Amino acid sequence: MYKRKKIITIIIVITALFVLTIWYFLQKSDYGPQLRIKNYDSKIKNLPNTRKQSIESMLYSTVKSNNADPQNVSDANIREGSNYQDYISDKKLYSGSFIVDLPSIKQSYVVNYKYSSIDNSIDNSGYPVLVSCLSGDKIIYSEFKCTDLLAPQYIDYDPIVKSLPYDTLKYRIRASVDSENKVTLIVNMDLSNEDYKIGREKSVNKYKAEISAWIVSLGLDPNKYTYDYIY
Repeated sequence: MYKRKKIITIIIVITALFVLTIWYFLQKSDYGPQLRIKNYDSKIKNLPNTRKQSIESMLYSTVKSNNADPQNVSDANIREGSNYQDYISDKKLYSGSFIVDLPSIKQSYVVNYKYSSIDNSIDNSGYPVLVSCLSGDKIIYSEFKCTDLLAPQYIDYDPIVKSLPYDTLKYRIRASVDSENKVTLIVNMDLSNEDYKIGREKSVNKYKAEISAWIVSLGLDPNKYTYDYIY
């Protein structure tokens, strides 16, 4: 009886080690260490696991660059109501953003991402994931000396990125940065029945003018950007 129990115990241990080994290799990422976002899978859809890994890896590195130990953070969560995703059908391109809060270290960041299911798409090159410091009324914790991982000393991307995403009742603006640091502004317009009564083209042009005026108010030139309008 004792010998039989011993054999069963050995089998259980070997099976457990086998399962743990398989689990380890399935979890292993080419992106390096990651800071897990607890509710990612319930909030973010339509992206491959590799994009999730790149987001969590970038978050890990950004937290570390801001003098916190990401290995001790286990409460990262996507802020309720902050996640947003668009789809451009001709490019098979998903792009979106969300705010991730880390209560234990009282820090928050905005994540912008893009992903195309087209092999070798240019939209998957450059910087398909950006993790940036929050600004303005999006900050819920005490302000700290926040530094973006892709700060100007590493990449000279346009300062408009710091002001995005930008939301109004009619449109939402986000950024996409390519391998040459060129910024494309992705604008999702929510046209109402009233807008269609006025005329779609007329309404769209009105909102485009508002967006240009907002960019000018930031001290920037609206003509230097490429735009992807979704409406």
